[in-house]
Amino acid sequence: MPDARRLAILLLMTASLAAARPSAGFASYPGARRLCAEHVSGTPIHLTWRSYATRDSLDTVVAHYERATGRKATTLASGERRLEWNANHKLGIYPAADNDRFPHCETKPTRDERTVILISTAVGR
Repeated sequence: MPDARRLAILLLMTASLAAARPSAGFASYPGARRLCAEHVSGTPIHLTWRSYATRDSLDTVVAHYERATGRKATTLASGERRLEWNANHKLGIYPAADNDRFPHCETKPTRDERTVILISTAVGR
């Protein structure tokens, strides 16, 4: 019986460690409206992305993701704020007024939505 008990403890410890470690990727922004989800299949990668809009300011959204992930956003020449989980998981944040300058959906942000969040994942074949 001691071996079964040790195995159970080991399994519990492994499950606890896995639960404490964040998985790759970004969660959707609290209260944001989903604009769309897209999938592009190509060679050698598949790309999936989800787009959301929120009434919150760009700075508020950036601060939320920096706190939630412990990562620092960079500002690209386009004005987009970017966070990377790793090479395959990226998050773009930009003003809703600039929506047409970035990958976007048919569904547009409303007049009172100030920020667009684009969450993308690339997976190799």
